[in-house]
Amino acid sequence: MQILWAHLQDEPPDLADKRPEVSKEVSWAVLSGLEKEASKRPPSPIAYSRMVQVAAGTPPLSPRGD
Repeated sequence: MQILWAHLQDEPPDLADKRPEVSKEVSWAVLSGLEKEASKRPPSPIAYSRMVQVAAGTPPLSPRGD
């Protein structure tokens, strides 16, 4: 029950705090995908993937993967 409650109520830890080599931009992108409220999360898996890629400084792939 404690783990279930944490998933439902607790904010996830900042990835950059746990892993200093992770940039704040990447940490923010990951945390935005973990938002409790659906309206605050990226609208699709593709949008989330692009957000993480941009935060990491990697050019986003096209929908066809090229």
